[in-house]
Amino acid sequence: MGRTATFVRLMIPVTLLSLGSVQAGAAVQAGQNAASAPTGEVLLLDQLVVKGALPQEVGAELGPAHTMQAVIDIFDRHGVDFERTYITVPTKDLPPAFAAELNKLPPGEPFVIPVSDNGTVTVTTVNVIIDHLPADQVYTR
Repeated sequence: MGRTATFVRLMIPVTLLSLGSVQAGAAVQAGQNAASAPTGEVLLLDQLVVKGALPQEVGAELGPAHTMQAVIDIFDRHGVDFERTYITVPTKDLPPAFAAELNKLPPGEPFVIPVSDNGTVTVTTVNVIIDHLPADQVYTR
């Protein structure tokens, strides 16, 4: 399986679904109320990117996966091809409720973001917050 590490800036609206602590009912469409989100911080995420939706049996196993390595082990066991990347996400671009749910996650807890186009999941990401950085210390293009 091809795995590469890259840094990119997240610039697309997404919906949050958690593997563990954040309830799916708390999912929020990014872009709603983004103007009132906290400012001054950037999240650095370790991210696994899968093209399309995850197979149902893989999704069922992710609930008890509380580390990125556990997620990778599940993907490897099921032959799920993924790319590993690192991204920065300015908290000012997040809706306040979404940012609040992220802050409730235990350190290292993975969360899933399915990205859809007209109701069809085109990309699924599994993410872990690895650092909270002051915005003035992060270079983005």
